[in-house]
Amino acid sequence: MSKLNNYKIIKELGKGGYGVVYLVNNPDNEKNYAMKIEKIREEDIDLDNKFSPLTKELKFNIKVAKKYPNFFMRLLDYDIVKDCDYKWKATEKDNEINKELEKSPYCFRKIYTLVDGVVCNIRNKISAKALKSLIIQFIYTIYIMYSIEKIIVIDIASCDNVGFIKTNKKYISINVNNKTYQIPTYGYLIQIIDYGYISDIEDIEKNIKEYNPKSSDISGYKFIHIDHVSETFFDYYDNKDMFENIANIFDKNFEKVDLDIPGMDLLMEIYKFDTKNENIEKILTYLLENFNF
Repeated sequence: MSKLNNYKIIKELGKGGYGVVYLVNNPDNEKNYAMKIEKIREEDIDLDNKFSPLTKELKFNIKVAKKYPNFFMRLLDYDIVKDCDYKWKATEKDNEINKELEKSPYCFRKIYTLVDGVVCNIRNKISAKALKSLIIQFIYTIYIMYSIEKIIVIDIASCDNVGFIKTNKKYISINVNNKTYQIPTYGYLIQIIDYGYISDIEDIEKNIKEYNPKSSDISGYKFIHIDHVSETFFDYYDNKDMFENIANIFDKNFEKVDLDIPGMDLLMEIYKFDTKNENIEKILTYLLENFNF
């Protein structure tokens, strides 16, 4: 019997596109954790299948999350359950893989370190300085993944996928191009909690070359998650003034930006650059050395 069966479910924390997350307690040490349950296809259980979400997440956990625990929620344990109780329903617009998921009898249960919440719940409540600190920390996670570990993560840029931990630490250290910077936390540390679709840049290049031997261009995958900072940290869909300000920043109409809106000054500085993945180190270094937050 799996030891994950010993965990006691306390309450549901939330639902995502493919699974449900519970707050659970481990009676062996009386500590609380997060348990995520989602469907998995039988063919994806095979750890030799490098395209399996299970394989990709285990690899990411070893390569990134364990190395940078201050910035990524860590996967601590997992199991596969056949004939699980969790039900997930595909929509009519879903692709064939998702329809296979709905019919699969297998579930993937994962135990994670716990976070205090997600950015969605605090971005309109925290101070401007705390907001800008979280944005800088978020950009640093992109630098870790793309520039250091050579990984592309397609879907981290959502306020539901970016968590936080409250902290008493006044500063957190980050290292960019062998130079260490002390970042004020203002009581919050970023935690990436959903790694989305993970791919090594090398694997993408190989796959493209296989289908098109004359090219190994991966420019189509080199979009920058910085472009999603606005979506993650600014609740602008129902705020006309904020929406217009962000539109002006995207269009580089900087003279029209209202800098009294918290965080707009930092966002404007980011968009003075060409926001591509390969520019992440340049952007981050500029912000750390020139921007007062």
